[in-house]
Amino acid sequence: MSDDRPLEPPTPVAVNSPSARHIGVAVRHGVRLGAAGLLAGVAAGAVAGLGARVAMLLVRLMNPAYNGIVTHAGYEVGQVTVGGTVALMAQGVVTGIPGALMYLVARPWIPGRGARKGLAFGLVLMVVTAPVVLDGNYEFFRYVPTWISVLLFVLLYPLYGIVVSPVTERLGAGTPGPPRNPAVAWAGYVLLAGAVVWFALQDFFLLRDVFQLYG
Repeated sequence: MSDDRPLEPPTPVAVNSPSARHIGVAVRHGVRLGAAGLLAGVAAGAVAGLGARVAMLLVRLMNPAYNGIVTHAGYEVGQVTVGGTVALMAQGVVTGIPGALMYLVARPWIPGRGARKGLAFGLVLMVVTAPVVLDGNYEFFRYVPTWISVLLFVLLYPLYGIVVSPVTERLGAGTPGPPRNPAVAWAGYVLLAGAVVWFALQDFFLLRDVFQLYG
C-alpha cells in the first residue's frame, strides 16, 4: 500500500542565522584588520627609513673624516640627497610589510595598548630580526665606535613599532587582549617567550663577536 501523503519540503537553511552573521562579521573584521596592518607597515617602514637617514647623518657628523668614501651599497658617505633619502624610505617600506605581517600574527599576545603596545612589539622585533641586520654587515661598525652604531640603528625598531601598532589598531578597529580560549592564549605566550629567549641568545653571541671583531 503506497503512501500518498505529500512530501514535506526540506527545512531551509537560515542564511541570516546568528552563527552565519557571526562568521560574516569575523571575516569582514579580519579583512579590515589585515588591510590596516599592511597600510601601517608601509607607513611605519617609510618612517623607519627616514630614521635610518637621520642615523646616517649623525654618523657623518660624528666622524667627518670618512666623508666621500663610497660604501658597498654604492652610497657616498657624507652626501645627503633627496634620491638617497627616498631610496632608504622605499627600502623601509619593503621591509616594513613583513614586519606588519609579524605584528598581525603576534598582536594578541603583545601587552599594552597604543604606543606602549607598539614599543613592546618593536623590542620583540628587534630581538628576533637583529641578527639579519647586523650579521656580517661591517658598514655598521666602520665609521663610529661599535656601540654608537648599534644603538643608533637599534632605535629604529621601537620607532617602527610605535607607528605600526597604533595605526593598525586605529584603522582596523582591533580588539586588544589574547584569545579567549585559555589553551590558545597560553600556547601563544609560550611560543612568543620561547622565540624571544632563543633569539636573545643568538643576539648575545652575535654582539659578542661583533664587539670582539670591531671593538
